[in-house]
Amino acid sequence: MLFYQGGVLVPKKTYRDAGIFDVKTRVVDDTARILTYATAHGTKEFTKKLGKAPELFGRLH
Repeated sequence: MLFYQGGVLVPKKTYRDAGIFDVKTRVVDDTARILTYATAHGTKEFTKKLGKAPELFGRLH
């Protein structure tokens, strides 16, 4: 699903085109920063495959 490209995790094109991941670019101090996000659709797909919602933020107490 994800692979390293230039030291940054990015999704394979098929997963990005399917709407599972979104990639955004921001410029910070004249350097482009690439951020990969799981979309709402992607979270639903992970839930289907895992049988439960993924722990995206760790365990809540």
